[in-house]
Amino acid sequence: MRAMKNSGLSWLGDIPADWELLYPKQLFQVRKERAREDDVMLTASQHLGMISQDEFMEAESYTPVAVEKGHDILKHVEPGDFVISMRSFQGGLEYSRVRGKMSSAYLALYSTDERVEDEYFKWLFKSDGYISSLQSTSNLVRDGQALRFANFIQVFLPLPPSSEQRAIAAYLDKACSEIDRAIESSEASITEYNAYKWAVVNECVTSGIEHFGERRYSGSDLIGQIPVHWRKMPLKKLGDLQRGTGIKRDELKSEGLPCVRYGELYTTYSITIDAPHSSIDQELYDKCRRIEDGDLLIVLTGENNEDIGRAVVNNTGSSLAYGGDLLALRMVSQHPRFIAYALNSAYFGAQRTLASRGDIIVHMSAQEIAQAQVVIPPIEEQVAIAGYLDEKCAQIDAAIAAKRGIIDELKAYKKSLVYEYVTGKREASCQ
Repeated sequence: MRAMKNSGLSWLGDIPADWELLYPKQLFQVRKERAREDDVMLTASQHLGMISQDEFMEAESYTPVAVEKGHDILKHVEPGDFVISMRSFQGGLEYSRVRGKMSSAYLALYSTDERVEDEYFKWLFKSDGYISSLQSTSNLVRDGQALRFANFIQVFLPLPPSSEQRAIAAYLDKACSEIDRAIESSEASITEYNAYKWAVVNECVTSGIEHFGERRYSGSDLIGQIPVHWRKMPLKKLGDLQRGTGIKRDELKSEGLPCVRYGELYTTYSITIDAPHSSIDQELYDKCRRIEDGDLLIVLTGENNEDIGRAVVNNTGSSLAYGGDLLALRMVSQHPRFIAYALNSAYFGAQRTLASRGDIIVHMSAQEIAQAQVVIPPIEEQVAIAGYLDEKCAQIDAAIAAKRGIIDELKAYKKSLVYEYVTGKREASCQ
């Protein structure tokens, strides 16, 4: 049995008896060198560490804010440095394997003790226990707040023997790579399930369940062939369209009357709203437009073309207030869930894309979406198709949920593994 001792720190607990516990200034100092002329601009990624902006844009599909002025105050970074970034209170310190320059809002740390093995501290500084302890050094930790060296030096650091540091890092590199591959495999399966789900939806809302019988050209290349007895008409012909009333974030209440805001349509709900997640007070509720059970809500604003035009059905059995950038559709002779599936399909999405505008925020007008064409079968077929898709999509969603459960378990296991090894609860072979 390995001899252990009490570290005196709640985030570390017991550590091996031969490990040291040191003041951070004994191991790390701030790099104060200004950026060099040939330095590449680096960006902090919680998953990839300090990487070039080009790599960041490719990996994250996101463009960081460009530095337009103040190049003379940018900071130099060396391979092996650890960086305190704007998100360090969320995800720990970022490790840099490359030389470059970074924002003046960041802070680079370099090791001053030859016993420090960078690869071990790369894992330690990303462990949940260390991050929570770093968070506790500030009473005002919030999104975007910068942590400083004064915060860093408040968290005492374990220092295993150098050989054990190397062994821990080597083990975690191998074990966590295997876990990451398993996570990627499950995520790829989810992508395939989603693609299959929407392929089924697209086929059913343009061809029906049986997919046979006489067909004709719909008159639109975006839609193609449809059953001969189906009709095509603009969305506005299906019922009354009413745009919502603006509801600000600071007007939301923990308790009150139910409402729906546009962001929730593509982040929270699938085809139906079964339970609203937001509330407002009576005064604002009385001023807002409201949807009844069976009405559709269509989003007009989003971060990409997949967001806009997203449609869901009020399935709560009660009235819901709805916010701006949402369009309500009240129908009399159509089946709500069939229409929702149709509006979320590929052919309707293609029409949304053609009508959308904007780069950072994509939007379309109520008038434009009102003109988009919808393929309509007889009502009895709408009911049958919606029922079939409800069942089929539920099966696929269950498979997706199972995969997400596996991913959650793998991520939790990885976090536990990292914590147990960097704190010495488990011993890595030093061969």
